[in-house]
Amino acid sequence: MGWYSMGLIDNEKMEEYLSSICCQISNLKIHSDIQEEVRGHIEEIALEYIEGGFSEDEAINNALAQMGDASLIGRELNKVHRQRPEWSIVILASIFTLLGLSIIFLIDSIGILQYSLFSKSIICALVGFSLATFLYYFDYMKIKDYSKYLYLATTAVMLLTFIFGRTIDGKPYLFIGTTINLIDVSPLLLTVSFAGILSQLNWSETRQFAYVSILVIVPIILMIASNSSSALLTYCTSVIILLISSGIKIKNILILMTSCLAAFILCLFKEPYYTQKFLFFLNTQGELAGSEFLKFQLDKLIHSAGILGQVSTFDGIMPPEVHTDFIFTYIVYTFGWVAGVLLSLLVVLFLIRISTIAFYVKSSYGKLLISGFTAIFSVQFVWNILMNLGIAPITSMALPFISYGNSQFIINLAVVGLISNIYKQKNRAIETAT
Repeated sequence: MGWYSMGLIDNEKMEEYLSSICCQISNLKIHSDIQEEVRGHIEEIALEYIEGGFSEDEAINNALAQMGDASLIGRELNKVHRQRPEWSIVILASIFTLLGLSIIFLIDSIGILQYSLFSKSIICALVGFSLATFLYYFDYMKIKDYSKYLYLATTAVMLLTFIFGRTIDGKPYLFIGTTINLIDVSPLLLTVSFAGILSQLNWSETRQFAYVSILVIVPIILMIASNSSSALLTYCTSVIILLISSGIKIKNILILMTSCLAAFILCLFKEPYYTQKFLFFLNTQGELAGSEFLKFQLDKLIHSAGILGQVSTFDGIMPPEVHTDFIFTYIVYTFGWVAGVLLSLLVVLFLIRISTIAFYVKSSYGKLLISGFTAIFSVQFVWNILMNLGIAPITSMALPFISYGNSQFIINLAVVGLISNIYKQKNRAIETAT
C-alpha cells in the first residue's frame, strides 16, 4: 500500500485535479492544506479500487469521478474558507472606542480636568485603527518565529522603565519624546510571546517546566519592583490560561498559580498606598481617611445615579482618575444604570465572541493567542467594573477601549486587528510561517 501511495501522489491526473480545485479558492495560504486533505481522500478511494483488481490509471479515474467536478468542489471550499473578519468583535470594539471618545469629549467640555485629552484620544484612535488594519492583513504566523525576541525586548524595556522611568500618579512611565506606560501594555506583549514559545514546547520533557518557570518569573519580579499590581494581575491570569491551554501538568500549574497569587499579594502590600486601599475594602468601619474618601465618592456617585443618570444635575465633584480607572462610575452617574447595564452586557458579549473563536481556529498558535487575549480582556473589563461598584479592591485597572490611555489604547485596538486576522485564517492548520 505504501508503494501505491507514493505512486498516486506523483500522478499527473491527480495533480491537475488538485490544481483545478485550488484555482477556485481565493485564500492562497490554505492551498497546501486543501491539497493534502483532498489528496488523502482520493488515495483512499483509489487504493480500494486497486485492491479490487483495477490498474492504477483506472483506479485514479474512478476515484476522481467519484469525487466529482473539481470546479464545483473548489467553489464550495472557497465559500467555507473565505477570509473575512469576525465582524461582531470589530463592531463591539468600535462601539467601545466611540463611547470612550464621547466620554472624554464630555469630560473635556464640562472642565472636570485641568487639561484637554480629546485631541490626543483622537490621534491614538487613528493610530490604533491603522495598526489594527495592518495586523489584519499581516500574516500572524510570522510573529511566532520572533516570540523569544519579543519576550526579550519586552522584559528589557520593562527593566529600563524601572531604572530610568518616571513615576506619575503611582505608575511608572518611560520618557521617549513623550511619556509611555509600557508596564501596563507588557501583559499583552508577553502574551503574544508566550503563545509562540509554548506552541513549540513538548511538556513530556521535564526540563521544559524549569525553562518556562524562569521566563514566567522574570516579568513578575519587574512588575513587583515597579509596583504595577494591575499589570501583574493581568499578566499572571494570562500566563496561567496559556499554560493550561498548552497542556501543562496539573501539579505544575498549581505550583505556578500559587507563585502568581503570592506575587500579587506581595505587590498589593508592597506599598502603603495599596495596603490602605485593600484594608479599607475589607474594613466597613472606614478608619483610613484617604481610602475612605475615595470609596465614599464612588459609592455616592453610583447609588445616586438613578435609572437615567444625573447629567442635568452634575455638580462637578468627581474622583481622581475619572478619565481612566473610574470612567465606568462617570458613565453610570451621567447616563444612569441603564447605560451601565447595557455596557456590561456588551462587555459580556464581546468576551464570549472572542473566547468562541478558539473553537474554530485549527492552529495551536492561534488558539493560544486567542486564549491569552480572552484572559487579558476578561480581567481588565471585569476587575474595572467590579472595583467601580465597590466589589473588588481598587487598583490602577483601566477599562479597555473606553478609558483614556495612549499606549494601552493603541495596543488594545491592535489586538482586535490580530484577533480578526486569526479568525480570518481559522481554517489554516500549518504552523510554520510562509
